[in-house]
Amino acid sequence: MAMNTQQKNSKRQQLIERHGSCCCWCKKTLSLDELTIEHMNPKSLGGRNNLENLRLACRPCNRSRGNNPFPPGYSASWEDMTEFASLLTNQSNQVYESTIAATTKVQKFRSAATGVDPSIARQ
Repeated sequence: MAMNTQQKNSKRQQLIERHGSCCCWCKKTLSLDELTIEHMNPKSLGGRNNLENLRLACRPCNRSRGNNPFPPGYSASWEDMTEFASLLTNQSNQVYESTIAATTKVQKFRSAATGVDPSIARQ
């Protein structure tokens, strides 16, 4: 189902908060009107409009990718698939590391606010 303008603007803002205002493919920093919503799993291949499937991309990268499941410039060759898998792994690791860092900050804040060591509180 297509998103209306209000839904697109809301998703775009949420994506900026999650990932920043740069193209997920070429990493170019973009203004709000330059950002397009990119479906990682294309809608034509069953992709949905949920935030987990959406990223921000510049128009040239979004157009050049079309409904290809691979990023712009990649094909289904073994070398490209290996490089793409590595790219996805690196992005997953970055998300994991930022989640751990945020969790650690929250734990330190709670510890400072309550005076309770979180490692002792769980035992």
